[in-house]
Amino acid sequence: MLNHLGEESMDHPLYSEWVTRMGEYHSHNTAAYVQKKMGPKWGKLYINKFYAALSAEDMLKAAGVKVLYEHTLFDTITENGKISALILHNRSGLTAVSGEVYIDASGDGVLAAQAGCRIEVGNDEGLCQPMTWCFKVAPVDIPDEDFWRGEWRKEIQQAYTEAKAAGILSCPRENVLMFQSTSPSTVHFNTTRVVLHDPLDAASYQEAGEIAREQIREFLFWLRDKVRGFKHAEIVSMGQQLGVRMPPSGVRPATLYNLHCSMCLSSLGSVLKVNSLPL
Repeated sequence: MLNHLGEESMDHPLYSEWVTRMGEYHSHNTAAYVQKKMGPKWGKLYINKFYAALSAEDMLKAAGVKVLYEHTLFDTITENGKISALILHNRSGLTAVSGEVYIDASGDGVLAAQAGCRIEVGNDEGLCQPMTWCFKVAPVDIPDEDFWRGEWRKEIQQAYTEAKAAGILSCPRENVLMFQSTSPSTVHFNTTRVVLHDPLDAASYQEAGEIAREQIREFLFWLRDKVRGFKHAEIVSMGQQLGVRMPPSGVRPATLYNLHCSMCLSSLGSVLKVNSLPL
């Protein structure tokens, strides 16, 4: 999705460089396909997640960043309102790391919460936005027409509405959210929806994942049986985990001017807003 404030891109320059580096991994045929189907403006925003990971690592290495893979935040040590060390869990057990600046990019505000910052969850009633689990299917016989406004999409939406009314599909989402992919004959779906579950409660989050996967199962068999173009479709990719949406109705540290936390805001200041603005 585009992200602008007026005419100024909020993604510049870091994200723009990232997207450019992703494109360098594409074959000539894939680059030509994306350009033809999606155009110069939108085509560059269609991401291959594997190339996204590789190019992100390229950028980190170029910047001299040391990456600790397979490390999970276990605990946060604070002294006098400031973080002194993080306790991480890896295959060898527990280890401690420290630094001058600590950036909470966990998505759930885990570091900020452990450090003693006030955390806001959901809206005024404590309810978060729906959680979703994306997936891709292929091969799909995609008609040569406008992907967004063509008759095929209208057919799919009508069939989806009827399937929900008949109890074939349990997803509460009102419409089919699908996207083209960087791979021909592949369609990306973000059409699962799980509501009224707590992303910070382990049992609730696990149940939400089970609900989302059941919706994927229903959707796959329905697509094959009832929707033109999907007769031979297989799931070729799924999200790594159930997605939890961010603010305004997600999980985040309180905004800086509302923080009830005295820890090193001078160094942490530009950090906690990671969950409120693109980095």
